[in-house]
Amino acid sequence: MGDRQKFAVLTATHRVWAISAIHGEVDQLRHIHAALETRLQRGDRIIYLGNFMGQGPHVCETLDELISFRRFFLARFQNFPRDIVYLRGSQEEMWQKLLQLQFATDPRGVLQWMLDQGVGASLAAYGFDPQKGFREAAAGAMQLTRWTNKVRRAMQEKPGHYQILGELKRAAYPNNGTILFVNSGINPSRPLETQKDSFWWANKG
Repeated sequence: MGDRQKFAVLTATHRVWAISAIHGEVDQLRHIHAALETRLQRGDRIIYLGNFMGQGPHVCETLDELISFRRFFLARFQNFPRDIVYLRGSQEEMWQKLLQLQFATDPRGVLQWMLDQGVGASLAAYGFDPQKGFREAAAGAMQLTRWTNKVRRAMQEKPGHYQILGELKRAAYPNNGTILFVNSGINPSRPLETQKDSFWWANKG
């Protein structure tokens, strides 16, 4: 169906466990993982449907839990990294745009919009005050670049956090093509390979 750099293709699949938006609610994620531990079978695959970050109070702990459970899952049945998939949600998309905020034509307006969507929880998790972002944006592109670089470094200092961002896929499907997993929706009028924002912004009003 599509480029494997952008889309995850699940092979030799027995069952697929799809986990919806987490939004920094690490306790709920731990409950889900505890239930999965007793139910997983050989050939099972796991897809996290995006929006691990944002809104909730424990963004860093949530990413730590994702990384920890991945280790367990890979060791359990000698699975491969491709057998556990992380999709991009709107929160992860905004976070990556935040790290490039200095390139926006209206960085203060963009930052305010992101905060209205819940990205402030992710900033706070890495130790940053959103109001400082507004001040840096007002000071000019160079100052804002220093700020976004600090945010990036703070994430990189948390083992595995930045790497997860690099592994995000747009969508996932088994190799028989019977079902498509996305974060939010699709545009049925366009080929799958040409879609991007629809996967994490469709159906969000």
